[in-house]
Amino acid sequence: MTHKQVHLLFLVSIFGIIVTYSLFFKKITTIGVIIDEIPYIGILIIIAIASLLYKRKLKGYPIIDFQKENSMSLKNLVLFFLVFQVIDYIYEDGFRGMISMWLSYWVLGYIAFFILNIMSYYKNFKLIESGYYNDK
Repeated sequence: MTHKQVHLLFLVSIFGIIVTYSLFFKKITTIGVIIDEIPYIGILIIIAIASLLYKRKLKGYPIIDFQKENSMSLKNLVLFFLVFQVIDYIYEDGFRGMISMWLSYWVLGYIAFFILNIMSYYKNFKLIESGYYNDK
């Protein structure tokens, strides 16, 4: 999956999470779930800004995707998600407890995506500093 596809997947999934929360939870419960995630959302924003800064530093250079061979297929991601849904259904008191964890998964998944991007951008930045592109 390309970066644009991943961002689109995250955008569609947050929309789905919001719709599901509005259907199954009261506003107070939804706001409580969101408030519980504020520290992680803050971390996500900081990491996203760091990723954008690295990407800006690499503007004009070809970016090598070091994570390309490590990418999981969508099928594996869905199976991974379903395993956690079964575990949450059992340990979080049923369906409502299970779906209350979806925002946590979304935020932590996006944090992991940005961290992998930052690692790739950092490796590209080190290649530029070492003169890798000047040798070609």
